[in-house]
Amino acid sequence: MSDYDDSDYDYSSNEDFDAVRARNQERAVKQRFGDACILCGYGQNAELVDVAPILAKRNVKHIRSLREWSTQLADFSPDQDDNLVCFCPNHHWEWMNGYFTIVPSPMVRKQMKEKEIEDFELRQQAVNNGSEDPGRKLLMPPQLPNEFEYIPVTGLPLLQIHNETPSLPETFAFFNEEIEEAPPIRGLEVLEVKKYPLRHWEIPVYAVLLAAYEPLNSSVPFKSAQSDAAVSEVTELVHMYLRPLTPTPSLPEPLSDQTITQIQADLATVQTVYPAGDTMVQAWESPDEAVGQGSSMDNPAGRIDDLGRDEDAMEPMDAEAADFPDSDDDTVVTPAVLASRLQWRHPRLGHGLGSMRLATSADFIIDPDEPQI
Repeated sequence: MSDYDDSDYDYSSNEDFDAVRARNQERAVKQRFGDACILCGYGQNAELVDVAPILAKRNVKHIRSLREWSTQLADFSPDQDDNLVCFCPNHHWEWMNGYFTIVPSPMVRKQMKEKEIEDFELRQQAVNNGSEDPGRKLLMPPQLPNEFEYIPVTGLPLLQIHNETPSLPETFAFFNEEIEEAPPIRGLEVLEVKKYPLRHWEIPVYAVLLAAYEPLNSSVPFKSAQSDAAVSEVTELVHMYLRPLTPTPSLPEPLSDQTITQIQADLATVQTVYPAGDTMVQAWESPDEAVGQGSSMDNPAGRIDDLGRDEDAMEPMDAEAADFPDSDDDTVVTPAVLASRLQWRHPRLGHGLGSMRLATSADFIIDPDEPQI
C-alpha cells in the first residue's frame, strides 16, 4: 500500500494524473526518510535529496526473476513505496554508477540460506513423493530483520561524513573503503572515523539482494573480509533461488490384463514350435563328417555358398575341379576347408537363414600323406 492518496487531485485541471501521482509519491518517500540521504544523513530538506529505486525499472530481467522466486514476491513492483529510497546528489550518482551497494547483513544472509536449504529439501521431498511443488516459502519481515550492510565496490577511497539523523543520531566520518586504522584528518579532529555501521531500513530485503548481485560480480570490490564475504554469500544465495527442483522420473504404465494374456499366449506358441533343448544351429563333429554330409546334393535344406547364392539353383561343382588362377593365396585348399565354407539351414525354418561352421586352425594343417588338389 502507498503512504499517500490522490484525494487532493484537481480533476478539472489539465495536469497529467500520473505526474501528480508521482509527485505525491516522491513527497511521501522523502517524508518517510526524514528528507535526508539514507547513507550520510545529508539534507534534511526535501529540495536537497533525490528519490531513487533499489531495483530499477530498467532491470526487467531481474524483476521478472524476483517475481518467480516465490508467490510472496509475485506482486513486486519497482514503483512500490518500499523500493524507493532517498539519496543526496553525490550518493545518488555513486549508487547509479555502482560505486557502492547495499546488501543484507551477514546475520540476515545466514538466516536466508538456512531457510532456503530447509525449504528446498521439503519441496524436493514432496515432488519425489508424487505431489506438486508447493512453492518456495521465504522468510519475510518481521521474522527476517531489515538489517543492511554498506559495501564499497569501486572508486577511489573517499572520506565521507555522516550527519546526525533521527534513525542514526551520530556524527562521524567514514571511508568508502574498509581500513584497519583511520589516519588523522586535519580540521576534523573532533570527528570519530569508524567503519560504517549496520543500518535498519524499511526496504525490500530480496530486491536489495538481487540489486547487489550485478555490481558485486561485474566489478572488482575492495579487497577486504567484508567485501569478499558479501560477494561470495550474495552470489550463492541468488544461485540457490534460481536452482530448479530435480524432477521425479516417470514410471512406465502397468500392462493391462489383455496385454498380459496376449504375451502369455505368444510365449506358449513359441515353446510349442521350439521345445526346450532344441537348437537351431547345426554343427558337425569333424571336418570329415562335414565333407560327408555336404557331398550329397540331396540335402533337403539345400545349401548356400559363401556369396549367399542358393546352390540348388546352381550347377554342382566338383571340389577337385575347383581352380583359382587369379588368387594370390598359396594356401592349399583341402576338402575340409571347402566344406567349412558352406552354410546349412535348419529344415524346420522356412527361410534362407542358416548356421555356419567356421574353419579352425586344425583344418589348415596339411597332412603330407594326403593327396593334394
